Amino acid sequence: MVLLVAMPAMAAQTITVTTAATNLTGTIGWSGNGAAGATRARAFALVLTASGGATFTGISGFKTGVSTQSSPGYGIFPGSIQIDPNTGNVTNYKTPIEPNTLPGGPSALNSSQIVVALGSLYSGADTNSPGTSGTLFSYTVSAPCTVTVAVESTYRGGVIGEDANAMAVTFSPSASIVHTAANPHANTLWDATHCPAQPKGDANCDGKVNAFDLNILKASWLKKFGQTSYNCGANFQQTANGSVNAFDLNILKANWLKTGLGGGDGTLTCPTTE
Repeated sequence: MVLLVAMPAMAAQTITVTTAATNLTGTIGWSGNGAAGATRARAFALVLTASGGATFTGISGFKTGVSTQSSPGYGIFPGSIQIDPNTGNVTNYKTPIEPNTLPGGPSALNSSQIVVALGSLYSGADTNSPGTSGTLFSYTVSAPCTVTVAVESTYRGGVIGEDANAMAVTFSPSASIVHTAANPHANTLWDATHCPAQPKGDANCDGKVNAFDLNILKASWLKKFGQTSYNCGANFQQTANGSVNAFDLNILKANWLKTGLGGGDGTLTCPTTE
């Protein structure tokens, strides 16, 4: 078992670091690895920085150990792996986050920056390699923020190919990952199944927008989810802000006296909990 045999130098290759976000969770992956040799990445070194005082609260979803056909990926963590000097066997793979004691910090959970280093170890056929795309890891942040992802090349060489040369890197869709808070009013959304015209101002689900709907909106004016007079039928905003206000009135006005908007069964089911 060896750490990826070096190959003869070839033309520079490019790999894409992929980024995605769901509320306060982000995912980092890769794509663009080609056949074994100079076109395959051997190791990654990335710096993630959170803005606005947000901190990294967790990291997960990473592979641990050697890459195999049944479990491909980057599961070697150069900054923290423990190897028995007598046997050469790994005694603890530990974590992809590099410790503060190494250059290029600070880097730690519950801080605004982490340095993540991952490598690949495999033997035998190319089918045991990391493959051509996949997920490197996921992380969580403490609050809405923008996380920037950069290649750490000063101390760790960035993304290294199997020919031991640094690989060019692109980001998809971007090296900036925007994290937003989960919508606390997700269940106050309009009832699209039974009352499809409701987001157009049809508060009573009759397929028309008129004075009846205006009266429902007035009765629930400035009321919030959970209050006695709140009627979800008057909350026309598909962003589900949990209150009835001028935004809802403007939606009703934009569709005033329109007919033939329905198609549901004329009933509106309001949620009882958020």
